[in-house]
Amino acid sequence: MKEFDINGVIVATDDAWIYDWYELENVSPKKLKDFLDDAAGEDVIININSGGGDLYSGVNMHDMLKSYSGNVEIHIVGLAASAASVIAMSGKCLMSPGSQMMIHNVSCCDTSNKNGKAKMAKDLAVCDKGVAAVYEAKSGISQDELLKLMDKETWLDAKTALEMKLIDGILGVETAPAFTNSITAMLPETVLAKARQFAKTSDNGAKPEDHASGVRIDDLLTKLNYLRR
Repeated sequence: MKEFDINGVIVATDDAWIYDWYELENVSPKKLKDFLDDAAGEDVIININSGGGDLYSGVNMHDMLKSYSGNVEIHIVGLAASAASVIAMSGKCLMSPGSQMMIHNVSCCDTSNKNGKAKMAKDLAVCDKGVAAVYEAKSGISQDELLKLMDKETWLDAKTALEMKLIDGILGVETAPAFTNSITAMLPETVLAKARQFAKTSDNGAKPEDHASGVRIDDLLTKLNYLRR
C-alpha cells in the first residue's frame, strides 16, 4: 500500500515551484496526480497535516481522490483545516486522537471598490455553499447547519468529528502528533508575482531549479534578495 503526505500549504500547481525554491513545505494537484498515476490503482493512504491553502487546488485534489480507481484511506495526523478538510472528505477518513479539523468560510484578497466588494461577498457565499456541499455529502448534515458552523470557524476534535460523521473512525495511536501548522501560511501574492515575472524575464525564462549547479553563489543571492524585497 502506497502512502502520500499532504503536509504544509496546499498550492496551485503553477506556483508549487516557488514554494519549493523557498523550501516551504507544500503540496499541489500535480504532485498528487503524479503519485496516483504511479500507484496505478493500488490502495493508498493519504496522510494529512495541513492548515489548508488554495481552495480550488483543494477541491481538485478531493475530486481526484474520489475518482481514483483504488481504495483511498485518509489519515488526519495533526491538522486538517480549511482546504485540507475538504480533501479529507474524499474517502474513508480516520483521525488521530490529538488531531483537529477546522472548517470556516472561504476568504480572499480583494482591492476593489465598494461595488466590487459587494459582488465579491456574493461570490464568496457561492464558494461557501460549494464547500458545505462537500461536507454534506460526507456527513449528511444539512447545508444550512454546516454554513452556520463555517460562519463561526469551528474547530473539531476527533471525537466530535466522528459524532458529526465527518470522519469514519479514530486512529488507535497512543501519542498524538505535534501540532506545528499555522493556518494557510501562504506566500504573499506580491512575492509570487515577482517570482513569476522573474522566471519569464531571466535567462530565457528558466526557473531557479533549471539552473546548473555551477551558478555563482553571488548570482543566486542577488536573485533571492530581489524576490524577497
